[in-house]
Amino acid sequence: MADRKLTVLNPNGYQEILQTADRLVIDSSSLLAATQLSGALTGTSASFTGNITISGTPSANTDAATVQFVNTVAAGITLTASAPISISSQDIQIAAASDSAVGALRFATNAECVAGSSVNAAVKPDQLAFVLDDLTVNGTAPITVTESPTNTFTVDINAGSTTAAGAVRFATTSEAAAGTVTTAVMTPKNVADAIAAIPDSTSGARGLARLATGTEATTGTASDVAVTPAQLTAKVDTVDVAATAPLSVSQSGRVFTVSSSYATNSASGLIRIATNAELSAGTATNVAITPALLETRFGGLTIVDASTTDKGLIEIATDAEVIAGTATLLAVTPASLRAALDDSNYELDGGSY
Repeated sequence: MADRKLTVLNPNGYQEILQTADRLVIDSSSLLAATQLSGALTGTSASFTGNITISGTPSANTDAATVQFVNTVAAGITLTASAPISISSQDIQIAAASDSAVGALRFATNAECVAGSSVNAAVKPDQLAFVLDDLTVNGTAPITVTESPTNTFTVDINAGSTTAAGAVRFATTSEAAAGTVTTAVMTPKNVADAIAAIPDSTSGARGLARLATGTEATTGTASDVAVTPAQLTAKVDTVDVAATAPLSVSQSGRVFTVSSSYATNSASGLIRIATNAELSAGTATNVAITPALLETRFGGLTIVDASTTDKGLIEIATDAEVIAGTATLLAVTPASLRAALDDSNYELDGGSY
């Protein structure tokens, strides 16, 4: 028997020989349900030769399945999937990825990588390197940024000082107590401990002091408390300034004015020094003469004791000296003369008076 080739109509209605790569589908469940096609098959499988049987329920390697059987089997198949995969009418789909769910994702274009605004595309390693090559990291004081090697950035913070903000450390307990370090800051405990170590203030040393009570501020005897401005004002309001003549005091609010009257021949007071002209004139009654002015006016003048021949200084005789009548360099006053005349023992010209 010679080999025969099967001639079929193609989808366009033209007759052609069935090609090796084509499939032959026989759709007739009633006429071909038990039909056997005898003959050797070649080309389908290198390991198979023999007859193929078209059967409603194929069970052997030599049975051919009908379209109806295939559809029946397919209808009984149930496909299940979990997110991001979903199946609808045997249509398998993968949901798009998001920031909260796994899914399908496309690669971003280079332009999208540079723009940096797309949220539904993935970046490839070469694209990431491309973007990082244009990356610039800047810092503002006290932060500094250095790049070495490329795309490796080192961020530092400058140390803080009294003139610039920056990084600082906490002071140790000993540094807080010493109070000399200028490059460290205090913790609340450091401050509390430092305050607790401050001694009380005295008249000879600085230290801590409490505020005076109202009574202490008024009494004015406590020496270990501090007075507030309000207490000082209240105390000042009670101050009274008094003066005796020739001084006098007037008050306007908290302002006291002390004045003095001029001296007179009957009252003490202020007096000014006389001028040379006033000394020479000898008429002013409200000025004082200094020893220097007196020396200027009477310079070279020698004052001697008075005698029967010279004018000068003379001492006043006592009553007893007048009665005795022996002193020759004493002056007799009317009062002492009267006392001598009234004395019973006084004798005048050798006889009683």
